Amino acid sequence: MMSARDGKVAYKINDKEGVIEKSIDVDTESKLHLSAGNYRFNGEKGFAISWLDEGAGVYEVYRIFTYSRRLRDFEEQSPACGDEFLNVKLDGKTRTIKSMYFSGNDPVICVTKFKQN
Repeated sequence: MMSARDGKVAYKINDKEGVIEKSIDVDTESKLHLSAGNYRFNGEKGFAISWLDEGAGVYEVYRIFTYSRRLRDFEEQSPACGDEFLNVKLDGKTRTIKSMYFSGNDPVICVTKFKQN
């Protein structure tokens, strides 16, 4: 179960060891969007929080979380390049996440492949 409201995303994990309820603060005034996905391409569900940038509103900022059985929780992932995921596209063929980042003022494509748990 997940919900987004007032800059906060709340989620609940219910597994054989019990229930965990947590929340994530998101520093934006833009409307938050939630999406579930297989971001490690290993069958484990994860989720992404996204919103339009607060500048010109031309790109979508993402925070991506994947489930860790060891932690019994979701952990935030970082892109292979740049500081944040922008305009994310999942590529099932290459099992990668393609996103954008800026090098100076130039947009550049970043390809991220997460390690498997």
